[in-house]
Amino acid sequence: IGGYMETGWSVNPHWIADITPKAGHPVGNGIKAPITAYDEFYYNMRFVDDRKSVRNFVTATPTRDNMHRYINLWNQHGVDGLNKEQTLMWGYERPDGKGRGVGFTGGHYHWNWADENFRKVVLNAIVWSAHGEVPADGVSTRSPSREELKANQDEPDPETKEKKKPGRKIK
Repeated sequence: IGGYMETGWSVNPHWIADITPKAGHPVGNGIKAPITAYDEFYYNMRFVDDRKSVRNFVTATPTRDNMHRYINLWNQHGVDGLNKEQTLMWGYERPDGKGRGVGFTGGHYHWNWADENFRKVVLNAIVWSAHGEVPADGVSTRSPSREELKANQDEPDPETKEKKKPGRKIK
């Protein structure tokens, strides 16, 4: 897909990103930017040498102020990447034009899927990667219910602060 996380180079902190989709590209269709989201957004990703085939779709800038948690992959490259625009979603088009792919470093934190713009930018990217026509207003979906968002969730519900109990099955 044109890029990847490399241990010792890339980092995976938990932070609040003001996500900005690329202007003028269909992935940004219908998005009200910035999209503010808390997630384990990896950054300092490795990309193929031919940057002509890799496009930045979504970027954000990590800072000391928007960081909440440094975890296992934190390193000096993460420090050096602070205050610099980072690619959080990218698109790759094969040089022969026959294939596309999308990489996204977010999506770890279920509560983000309640945000229409967060869902929309991901769905727009999927449609683009399938060579589909992204609607001018972007791909719309219904908002998931609180119960759907709680399914398989380990983080506390931001409204009730209730944590999923170990061993509890959710339909």
